[in-house]
Amino acid sequence: MKIRIWGARGSHPHPITPDQFRERVKSIVQRVREEDISSNENRERFLNSLPDWLWNPPGGNTPCVEVRLSDGSCLIFDAGTGIIPLSQRMRSQEPGIQDFHLFFSHFHYDHIQGLPFFSQAYNPSTSIHFYSPEPDVEYNLKDHMQHPFFPVTMEEKMTGKQHFHVLRSDHRGNRAIELNGAKVEWHDINHPGNAYAYRITEGDASVIIATDYELSDSDFAKQSRHGTFFANPDVLILDTMYTLGEAIEKFNWGHSSFSIGVDFAHAWGVKTLLMFHHEPQYSDKRLYNNLRHARWYAERQNYPDLDIRLAQEGMEIDIP
Repeated sequence: MKIRIWGARGSHPHPITPDQFRERVKSIVQRVREEDISSNENRERFLNSLPDWLWNPPGGNTPCVEVRLSDGSCLIFDAGTGIIPLSQRMRSQEPGIQDFHLFFSHFHYDHIQGLPFFSQAYNPSTSIHFYSPEPDVEYNLKDHMQHPFFPVTMEEKMTGKQHFHVLRSDHRGNRAIELNGAKVEWHDINHPGNAYAYRITEGDASVIIATDYELSDSDFAKQSRHGTFFANPDVLILDTMYTLGEAIEKFNWGHSSFSIGVDFAHAWGVKTLLMFHHEPQYSDKRLYNNLRHARWYAERQNYPDLDIRLAQEGMEIDIP
């Protein structure tokens, strides 16, 4: 199983401004010494030595996560603006892929605003499967692609074969489907208007995508359904939008702090925590400061086995 992050910002895109670009260039130039540019090798070494916030920015696209199964099946979680570079890369590098499975955590703008630009959906030879536990999944997606909000509709121009799947519990209450050798489970999470986390399991590998999630005490309880869903994943992609003070101030906004997210990941035996759904008002430097503080907090809390990373566009994680 391979995970790739295509968009990790929350609420709205965060493009770099001209002033921010100039300040970034100034910060890099101020660090340059004569020997740093004396050869290609030295230039490469210098660039790789720069702080992550200068050289490895998290990116400005809104949520989109790709999960590739071992047979090459393409699962996509949310269609924020991150789905646009995903589409562009597939069009140039993997034009033969014709089946796509799109799962939605919910239908707020930042999670669907890239869908009209998913070019594969306009190819009549492709099949696009849309999934959500919400019974109005088809209406919700088609409704935002119509006049006067967008110049073309899904019915008019999206000529790929469209399949809408409402995810429902079976007669035993199980919330899971089998998909090309993997199991995809879903779970209600706390966010205004409802949202859902997904757990993808293939063999011994598992990843949970839980964005737009305001954690509370009840989420730590070892209840059977909750515990079965969150226990011991290899990777947890989790909404960690705020500091603790901001999360308290913005109670009921539907997002979590990175410190509570660290506690949550430890409580459920997570191996790798990806901090996700970044506050769009935060600079890249501040996001990396949050990462540093999250790691410091985990160390102080004695969580030595928890690997904490900042989700950034282009990041790939292979789970054997």
